[in-house]
Amino acid sequence: GRHPNVVLSNPTKSTTPGDQTLVAGWAELSASWYWYQFAKDDIGQASFTQYIDSVFYPGDEMFVNSVGHVFAPIDSIPPIHSVLYTLFKSTDKGTTWQKVPIANVNDFDAINGMKSFINKHGIGYIVAEARQVSGQPYKFAYKRTTDDGATWDADWTWVDVYNIPGIKDSVHALNYEVDAIVDGQGRLHFAGTFVDTIDGSATGIYLVSGSPTHGWQA
Repeated sequence: GRHPNVVLSNPTKSTTPGDQTLVAGWAELSASWYWYQFAKDDIGQASFTQYIDSVFYPGDEMFVNSVGHVFAPIDSIPPIHSVLYTLFKSTDKGTTWQKVPIANVNDFDAINGMKSFINKHGIGYIVAEARQVSGQPYKFAYKRTTDDGATWDADWTWVDVYNIPGIKDSVHALNYEVDAIVDGQGRLHFAGTFVDTIDGSATGIYLVSGSPTHGWQA
């Protein structure tokens, strides 16, 4: 396997050993890469339950919501009925999985990956570092949930980091991938590394925080 991810599903917030379930996911190494596998293990039981899907590529990090449901945005290679990314969801600690489209082929010209989180209040984001139009620099796009991942925004909201004070005129290219968290007020914080393409020796770390209602700051 390759690109492994792991989360703990603990719906009742129990502190009793064995009540928690370890859920893992990874891409199976093969000539086509078209295999994605999930496995679950109730901690201390050493009894694995596995689920495998044959049309998916390495995915991005899994995440859990406030009641222990597990989510995983997985890349579809090739796109399935114009769906580029599919959001897998398990409400039974990784035993079975539901699938819903989260990104279509027309949403991005190119994408470097996704990071996703839901906080304890049921507010969360799926954040993509992507290129909206060929030839343009990579920016951020997000979809938001306010109901613990039951529904997500229908469309992607784009954040142009190059026009945010503190970054404007300093960051000219984003490096691969991004990390992100959601705080207790539902504000999104995402960060990564950048390279100044005007002066190739200038590199650094950026942090952008905000929300749809309060705007963005660096």
